[in-house]
Amino acid sequence: MDGGAAELREAHRLTGHADRVWALAWNPAPGRSGPVLASCSGDKTVRIWKRAPDGAWQCSDVLEDTHNRTVRSCAWSPNGKLLATASFDATTAVWEYKGGDFECGHENEVKSVSWSPSGSLLATCSRDKTVWIWEVLPGNEFECASVLTGHTQDVKMVQWHPILDILVSVSYDNSIRVWADDGDDEWHCVQTLTAANNCGHSSTVWALSFNFQGDRMVTCSDDQTLKIWDTSADLSQPKTGEGQESWQHLSTLTGYHGRTIFSAHWSSEDIIASGGGNDAICIFTEEKSTMVERPPYRLILKKEKAHVMDINCVRWCPQFWIEILIFSYKFLGPKVIGIRKRRWRGEIVGIERECTGLSFVQFTVVYQEIIEQIRHHLGISVLLSSAHCSPYLYIKRVFVMVFYQIYHAKYEQCHPL
Repeated sequence: MDGGAAELREAHRLTGHADRVWALAWNPAPGRSGPVLASCSGDKTVRIWKRAPDGAWQCSDVLEDTHNRTVRSCAWSPNGKLLATASFDATTAVWEYKGGDFECGHENEVKSVSWSPSGSLLATCSRDKTVWIWEVLPGNEFECASVLTGHTQDVKMVQWHPILDILVSVSYDNSIRVWADDGDDEWHCVQTLTAANNCGHSSTVWALSFNFQGDRMVTCSDDQTLKIWDTSADLSQPKTGEGQESWQHLSTLTGYHGRTIFSAHWSSEDIIASGGGNDAICIFTEEKSTMVERPPYRLILKKEKAHVMDINCVRWCPQFWIEILIFSYKFLGPKVIGIRKRRWRGEIVGIERECTGLSFVQFTVVYQEIIEQIRHHLGISVLLSSAHCSPYLYIKRVFVMVFYQIYHAKYEQCHPL
């Protein structure tokens, strides 16, 4: 978006729901079939959308006859195999290709659902002012691990930190609460962000989103503002006394939406999108400047009348690891075995290659170029290691291990090129 005027154009229009669409969720691990999108609606259904070979988007599945009221929220598990949906009928359903659902313990409308980075915990929140944390057991059984109380009004949304075992909830009571496990499977509120003590919102907080690295958070509100927070402090291991850390307010974006801002989402390329009751979509980016102490954010695009009614949800499509495969294929030729991913407090990606035609020096030059491109495009840190190679022998096998912080690639799968 640099070097010229940004423009937002409608690429496709997906129709099929018979009532208001409340939420969207991109599958973080769709495999080789391409992007997969889930949408949920006031028509009590969930629709799965896939892109056809000709580029057109089509509804591939309709999930129905489970919820009997509005489906308010949907979220894919990190491995992309399960889809959780939350409904105003006070239930949460978990879907897979085999089907199935489970009862939620809330006594009123369930507003939001979110998977933890590991996929082992599922959080839900409700109009009953509580947040429930569910543990995923073998066989996709679910057991309530904790019920979190503290909000004094409806809880509008829950969202897990992309790296840490921290849960954030936002509410009609104008507050943002941060929850963490004390190590004994007891969950507590470790920080509350409010207008009175943290430059927080003065009205209902509708949504939140973390950036790629997890060190920034954006929240949006009925007060018509977006707020940026420094979330670099690790609250999953809270301290007491003088060494206590906390999340801090960085900046407030105001004057861009004339009505309630219902949704905000941070892309993996550090771009914020917001949508609200004024039917507009706004796009913001950080001003990279060393002249100011705190990072300012500027509007780079505003799309008026993006929809004919309120914009309830905005979601960026995840950037997948095909870029790495393209880089590797470009430099190493067709002998590409695949890409393997496995969880590790962030992520480790091992890219295994047969590189019998490269010397050690050639390997170093080639992979340094690949690494620089990966850093440039994805903003990740890279650790390079190799096996079965020396300055005197051809490389037999190479492993590139990428440690990265990204919410949309928490899965184990092999994707051959």
